[in-house]
Order: sequence, then C-alpha cells, then structure tokens
Amino acid sequence: MSDCTQNEFGFPSFDRRKIEASFEGGDVSSDGGMMLLRQVDRRLGLINSAAGTIIF
Repeated sequence: MSDCTQNEFGFPSFDRRKIEASFEGGDVSSDGGMMLLRQVDRRLGLINSAAGTIIF
C-alpha cells in the first residue's frame, strides 16, 4: 500500500523568502496561544480594563 501522507507543503515565495509548512514538529500543545494571551494580559491589564467598562 502506498503512503499518502504529506509531511511538508510548499507555498509560492514571498519577497524572496521561502514559505513552507512542516508537520514534523513532534508533540505540540494546542493551548499555547492561551498561555501567550495570559502573559500579554498580565502585562497590559486588558481584562481588568474591559471589566471596568462593563455596566451591570
């Protein structure tokens, strides 16, 4: 049986830079974006500012 799994995808170059996607990264967490957002919020205080503008 043939292997139909593609591990890399190439895209047209952009401004002389090669763009490619690779799925050989090993174990990846899907919640990394939330951890980044939490750190940004801790520095900027976005949630507290938004909470102060909401009228109940």
